[in-house]
Amino acid sequence: MTKFGSSPNRSFNNGSGVSIKVKSSPITNHKINDQSRFKVGFAGSGHYSVLCAEALHNHPNFELAWVITPPAKPAGRRQELKPPALLSWAKQNKIAVLTVPATKAAAGKKPIDQLQTKIKNQAPIDFLVVVSFGYLVPPWLLKLPQIAPVNIHPSDLPQYQGSSPGQFSILYGNAESAVSFIKMNNKFDQGEIIAKLPLTLDKLETQTSYYDKAFNLASQHLPQILKEYADNQKLTPQQQISLSNQNLPLILAKKLSKTDGFLPYKLVELAQSGEKEIDWSKFKLDSDKTSDSEQSHTSLNRLGSVLTTLLNHQPNLLPSQMADRALRAFTPWPGVWTILPKYKNRSQVRVKILQASLQTNQQTQAPYWQIESIQADGELPKKVNII
Repeated sequence: MTKFGSSPNRSFNNGSGVSIKVKSSPITNHKINDQSRFKVGFAGSGHYSVLCAEALHNHPNFELAWVITPPAKPAGRRQELKPPALLSWAKQNKIAVLTVPATKAAAGKKPIDQLQTKIKNQAPIDFLVVVSFGYLVPPWLLKLPQIAPVNIHPSDLPQYQGSSPGQFSILYGNAESAVSFIKMNNKFDQGEIIAKLPLTLDKLETQTSYYDKAFNLASQHLPQILKEYADNQKLTPQQQISLSNQNLPLILAKKLSKTDGFLPYKLVELAQSGEKEIDWSKFKLDSDKTSDSEQSHTSLNRLGSVLTTLLNHQPNLLPSQMADRALRAFTPWPGVWTILPKYKNRSQVRVKILQASLQTNQQTQAPYWQIESIQADGELPKKVNII
């Protein structure tokens, strides 16, 4: 990440079956009955940011004062400049746009100082809302809103703090998750909880469907949650409950790399056959002796650190179950791939596994992994039954 007086308590239902404690705390500068609108600064980048920004923009009680987003970046073979979805949307809706430096190298003191000056020269804001921004919000920006800086994080915090919560929820086989609204502080994803919306995962949940579901839910309830927080009744932020107190491990959802999607070919064979007996020690990355790099663990046919950690928490996982979860969690990024010892007339060929499903052997009732589509290096995707 680039650094960048007591009142009676009561409760309300936010429409999702979630009862949230609130306490009366009038903010005299803003009264919805007088048709005043809360001014919002919004930080984000992609499609999911747009969903939430649009929900506020279309709501009569809110006004988007400005958005802050990365600039257009080169993309594709022609390296043509492609603006983030939020930037394009803001310009179409005639909302002021402020851009952050595109890279760490560009994030020198002068550009940051200039950005800070521009933002502080804008009209005062009531809320700062941060959705899929990708940057660590600096303290001066957190202090800017008069009411609160609010982040939407698509996991049941504190579990899966980090940039890949949906992928890790799928990878660990969770049936339930949540969308957390937090009052941001200077620690990444560790702010107090303002509200949580329950999120149920489907057995075939994918990375894309998870985030679609989470941010559609968040955008539907965002205006109401902010309004309840500020309009004469303040949601009481709660400290994130320590998972150690619940005898649960804290799993951080780190930013994923291409390396994380590697499956040793022998493991792919076992997953396809429906094998239940397996010595996982042969596949685990020995973090004490081996660096988590593509060259090291692929040459040893070892899993990367993410899947090794999964096995440490769930040692009874079957090869077919791991492969199925990995494909649903890691598609489209970083993707699942293996190295075939021999493919046609070539040796050591990298092959992407594009589509597969978990099936049940009718005779043994054992689950097995049915691969349906692959793409070998230098070739177009093709349908297969087994590799």
